[in-house]
Amino acid sequence: RDVTTEFYELHRKDVLSKYARLRVGRLEGAKSVGTVEPGAISAVPFAEIPAFQGQHSPYYKESHKRLLQAVRAFVQTELEPIAESADLAGDYPDLELRQKLGSSGMLGIQLGPGPWLQALGLLGIEIPGDVAPE
Repeated sequence: RDVTTEFYELHRKDVLSKYARLRVGRLEGAKSVGTVEPGAISAVPFAEIPAFQGQHSPYYKESHKRLLQAVRAFVQTELEPIAESADLAGDYPDLELRQKLGSSGMLGIQLGPGPWLQALGLLGIEIPGDVAPE
């Protein structure tokens, strides 16, 4: 079984590039790593909250899982491609990125439960994962 995706989830990129000279090679005939769907829940044991991997939890509901997947998908598609270069350059998020964060509901949910979550719906902004405002 190919565990390349799990390996890169657990190892930092800067460490891997620092010790690239120690890499031995690639197995002949090994399949190339497929892409993981943005927001996917990992099947690696203890890589996720057990409730998101199918175990029962009195605390986490399906809405928690949907929220996690929606936020993770947004981060993987919108933020990860630009995060490293922006961080190294010392750049702050530009207006376009801040507008994406706002229109996707990411800025609204950081305030927590309250009447402002109801107001998001009036503005046409959905909470990520189609979670109902409380």
